[in-house]
Amino acid sequence: MDRRWMHVGLVVLLGVAIVGVVAATREPRPRDSVPLAIDGVHGNWTVGPFVLDASTTIGSAGGVLKVADGELAGLTLTVPSGALADGTTTTVEHAAILGHSWGAAVQPVTPAIRIEIGSQYSERLLTVSVPLDLSTGELAMGLYVADDGTLEGMPLAGGDQRMLDVATRHFSTWFVSKYLPSELPDEIYTGYQMARDNWQFENNGSFVEPNGICAGMVLTSAWYYLEHFKNIDGAVSLYNQFDYPHGPSTTGFDLDDAHAYRFASMVQSDMAGWVGDWATSFRQARFTAAQNWQFHAFRYAMYLTGEPQYVTMADWSRRGHAVLAYGATMGERLVQQANSSVWHAGGELWIADPNYPRQLNSITFDAQTNEFVPYSTALRADGDPDAFPYIGYGAKSAFANWPQIATRYTQMLDGTIGAGMFPSIIVYQWIVDPATGAGNWYPTSNPVVEPDGTVTLGFTVTGLQVGARINAFVFEPAATRYLDDSKATAVDSSGTGTITKVAVVSPGLAGHTYKVVVMAEAPAGDQGTLEMSWVDAIPLEVTAPPPPTTVVTVPPTDAPTVPPTVGPTTPPPQVPTTLYPCPEQCPPGILGVECSLHCGSISE
Repeated sequence: MDRRWMHVGLVVLLGVAIVGVVAATREPRPRDSVPLAIDGVHGNWTVGPFVLDASTTIGSAGGVLKVADGELAGLTLTVPSGALADGTTTTVEHAAILGHSWGAAVQPVTPAIRIEIGSQYSERLLTVSVPLDLSTGELAMGLYVADDGTLEGMPLAGGDQRMLDVATRHFSTWFVSKYLPSELPDEIYTGYQMARDNWQFENNGSFVEPNGICAGMVLTSAWYYLEHFKNIDGAVSLYNQFDYPHGPSTTGFDLDDAHAYRFASMVQSDMAGWVGDWATSFRQARFTAAQNWQFHAFRYAMYLTGEPQYVTMADWSRRGHAVLAYGATMGERLVQQANSSVWHAGGELWIADPNYPRQLNSITFDAQTNEFVPYSTALRADGDPDAFPYIGYGAKSAFANWPQIATRYTQMLDGTIGAGMFPSIIVYQWIVDPATGAGNWYPTSNPVVEPDGTVTLGFTVTGLQVGARINAFVFEPAATRYLDDSKATAVDSSGTGTITKVAVVSPGLAGHTYKVVVMAEAPAGDQGTLEMSWVDAIPLEVTAPPPPTTVVTVPPTDAPTVPPTVGPTTPPPQVPTTLYPCPEQCPPGILGVECSLHCGSISE
């Protein structure tokens, strides 16, 4: 089989820019050649009756359950503190595999294994060490088996010829299969496509997850691709489907993708309990197992399942990032060395990086050194690029609560996603009484155009950290450039930030639903540094003032006065304003906007 580098077909298929690819090709395949997506292996198995091997009670303090003898002798389940509830009965059982119809690619080296932990998903990662006896060149992977025989990989936390370590938060019936990487196809493509199946917005974090929502974006896009696009006839692909939910689509503008952004944010938040566990686990695996185990785990899993796989990585400072692998290729690659370049055997994982939704990226594996070439990316799309040398196989549902993603998806569709987790926003309009000339603030969702053709808005954002700053941008219905912004406002001791006197001036205001994008600082990073993060994009329907009426009769002088109908006069607290000359004393830019755009009235 010709093992020279062949990846141009993937490039043609996706039609997006190539970045981050450090390998070169000697003989690329013709430009009209497109790799065929694999469908995975299909079949099922027959197993005998299950036999109990070990049982114990493990509580919140954690513990270890080890099988003393029998076919699974030496198998060890390690439970960290906080993973299980007190009094959890934990058991290990096995059953003989009597036969299977998955084909020669699946070679069981253990019986069927069933581990019970008393709940569907543990709160932290569990590790299972399984004794093996592999020959030189053979690798192994744990495989879940669904009731219909569908296979799914289990994350690799370590491995050698004598022991395989898998990490997971849940168990179904599973086993360990051995394989030879040389027997896998040189090109493996799952059918997932960039600019079709990934999210259209960048990973810039959110108020709930200011450090980034990469894992949430990866899992939700994989879930939608597998559960909807591939599984439902006529389903629409993900890219640009869930854009601004309250008005005209604004393709290429991320900040108004409100429900989609919250969907990814909440799935990221749901994962918070185990991310640190896995980061530690796969970093250790990088040294306890050759990195070729990790690389070929992606290839084997994609070949068996036909599905994209979760990739977890960390930089030199142990900060994590997630991407999605949807293809793998093998062949010679040009390795950059100190003063020269040489051809090495190797391969690429083709990935969807949430930081770069419109770019084609890959992670390079050097087969001569058996190491990944550090991948260049950032924690957030707006962050500084860094090298990420720690690459780990994350599989599919072993870490993320797959059924819970479906619940979050329903919440995205009905608009309730993130309720109670993101700060609440109240909109006010400044209305002047024409009779007295006095003005006041009125809460509103339908601002009325003033006689002078303007709408003056204010915003109250609650649930923030004291000292944080907030910003609000007002956009025309289909615009991607704001009409006006609020500058920055410091949050008071009650955790409330107040923005006042934002004038919106535009011809034909009435009859349009404008949108307001609200940003707020939230603690991010190990030190809790405040990071400006996305909160929400909300609609504001602007209406025309009622037409003047002709007075036909004069009411009696004792007629009661009719109160205004615009709402209670509950003004937000007023915030003192400091004026900065431009540009010398203007504060630094906010959200990447140049300082000159923020000179003038800036609330503090």
